[in-house]
Amino acid sequence: DTQEGMAYLAEQTGGFAVLNTNDLGWGLGKIAGDVRDYYVIGYDPAEGTFAKPGQKPSIHKISITTTRPGLKVKTRKEFLGVSDPPDVALPSTPAQALIHAATSPFGATAIALHATTLPGFSPEKGTFIRALLHIDAKPLTFVDSDDGKKTASVDVLGMVFDQDGTEVAHLSTGFAMGLSREAAQAALGDGLAYMLRIPIPRPGAYQVRFAVRDQHSGALGSAGEFVDVGNMAAGEFALSGIVLRAEADGGSGGLTAEDGITLTPAQALRVYHPGTRLSYAYEIYNADTPVLAATSIWSGSRKILSAPPDTLTPPPGDGKRFSAAGGFKLGEKLPPGAYVLQIAAIRADPRGKGNSASAIQRMGFEVR
Repeated sequence: DTQEGMAYLAEQTGGFAVLNTNDLGWGLGKIAGDVRDYYVIGYDPAEGTFAKPGQKPSIHKISITTTRPGLKVKTRKEFLGVSDPPDVALPSTPAQALIHAATSPFGATAIALHATTLPGFSPEKGTFIRALLHIDAKPLTFVDSDDGKKTASVDVLGMVFDQDGTEVAHLSTGFAMGLSREAAQAALGDGLAYMLRIPIPRPGAYQVRFAVRDQHSGALGSAGEFVDVGNMAAGEFALSGIVLRAEADGGSGGLTAEDGITLTPAQALRVYHPGTRLSYAYEIYNADTPVLAATSIWSGSRKILSAPPDTLTPPPGDGKRFSAAGGFKLGEKLPPGAYVLQIAAIRADPRGKGNSASAIQRMGFEVR
């Protein structure tokens, strides 16, 4: 009964409620995945359509049906006939345009942007978030240079907000590239991969927002992710984010504090065919004793693969941070859809008192 009001509010406004779980990161991730892609249907009604002159606006019902079998639609169930607020002036500078795109609840879609956030830690550099960005290159402006190459320049912005909506970290950067005609054609088909690292001042749950801008045309793209960052600096047992790749990609799956990852567009996008062999890598923090790590694959709430736990022993004197890796093959007849790779780890109490510590990380991918 205590949850009924929240579930009703979510359902009536086109959302859903995450109930009966203590895993905040998983719930936020599910919400972020649900709102990552959506359609907005609208029209401009004649004046007086929803509120006659001199009368108060009333509630109007909404019902949307589809003809495609098996397709589910989530939408707001009703609305109040009140006019939209007046248009506001658009941002006047490139920096303002980037900030507006990153913070707006309506995603900028001129440039398709896909973001992956990976929490990490090193004793030297502290806690941070690695961000892997996949940028659709087709909307970018490629200019012919004097040396015969195709050049493009992109501004990149990353902003981190805590659970109160306060900005706690900010990184503004950019890159320029000069590609041969063959490489430019490959980029148009595969997209571009870009990685940045944002320092995080303290543990907690965060919303990370990204925006990119073509310096020539001003076209914008934005994306957002939720991430839960542990207190690794204070000795909490934790796992880093998981880097997932197809073994045929050619990129490296290793993780280092210096971000020594050879990132490919496919690695940033994580869309695979049935039968693909995948490998993954992650880091384990504050493990002074052997760690049991179990790998599983999930489709929604259904576990479709579960591997026996591996015993991972920290290298001598390196229990603060060490790497782990593994691999698996997707089934040849695996149905298309969204899947999640989960690593669940348990560390015994290094003081021998019988108190264990656990940590979980998940990484989503798509099968087409």
